[in-house]
Amino acid sequence: MLDKILEYLVKESRSREFRTADGKTIRGIIKDFYLTSRGVEVKFFSEKTQGLKEFNFEDVLTIDNMAPDVFLHNTAAETPAAGPLPERMVFSVSSITRLIKKKLTESFSGIWVSGEVSNFTLSAAGHMYFNLKDEQALLKVVFFSGRSRNLKFKIADGLKLEVYGALSVYEKSGAYQLLADRVIPEGKGAQQLAFEQLKEKLLKEGLFDKKHKKPLPLFPETIGIITSPTGAAFRDILRVSKEIFPRQHFILYPAAVQGSEAAPSMIRMIEIANRRAECDVLIVGRGGGSAEDLMSFNDEALARAIFRSGIPVISAVGHEIDYFICDFTADH
Repeated sequence: MLDKILEYLVKESRSREFRTADGKTIRGIIKDFYLTSRGVEVKFFSEKTQGLKEFNFEDVLTIDNMAPDVFLHNTAAETPAAGPLPERMVFSVSSITRLIKKKLTESFSGIWVSGEVSNFTLSAAGHMYFNLKDEQALLKVVFFSGRSRNLKFKIADGLKLEVYGALSVYEKSGAYQLLADRVIPEGKGAQQLAFEQLKEKLLKEGLFDKKHKKPLPLFPETIGIITSPTGAAFRDILRVSKEIFPRQHFILYPAAVQGSEAAPSMIRMIEIANRRAECDVLIVGRGGGSAEDLMSFNDEALARAIFRSGIPVISAVGHEIDYFICDFTADH
């Protein structure tokens, strides 16, 4: 509607009164208009200053005390006969697409969108592409590898997500899409979902099967303990073990049990203990803590290292009510 009103005003070249959203009233002649990232900008000859000015036509509330749509209706009979169009700015497809992209990103950055995942694909470079859909619409989502690298769970078709990011336009196709900065599952937390996904994966591979569980020796001569040498867990494990096996020999394999280095550290100690073949049983563990403190014991690589160990492994992590992936791959 705005373009029709402005074309009429430019053609008639007649003084009109405009009232804007900020309460100002200006009178003059519309000379030209053009599209910018801020909206429709107007070149205007002001009767008051006798000079050219610019303003955003989208702020106009009334023209000669009429709403713009009423104005257009009332002046339809005055519209001059069709003739050659006045000179206009002509956009190339690339330039108008870039302008739309800029406008879209400025208006819809930092938004959350929820929906169900479909058509998920993972590129060789690690970029994730999928659709986010509901009953009536579909939105393409791009999650670049630099953003998705620390994702704790796996995205798959049918999963309901909340995605944070900015709308943009893929210029080659002109299609709009959501560039994701952050992705979280609806309902469940990311860590819980990651735990369930990994548990299901390893269960299907048979890593939890009883047939793979190595029997524990009835009277082990040497017991290896993989834990932090400074933690309370080491003292507790040593005390309880000595109560059960007072004459046994104990070997400490010091490892980090918290933080990003915890899982690699414990894996190295499991491998060292197996190479040395100097103990009959391995105990891997630590005391209680927050979910973040204990998340290393849900690490897939650590769970597989425990499963591969030729020495029977006992998992002793957290409290009795806590369960971790390592508990399921350990022998006891």
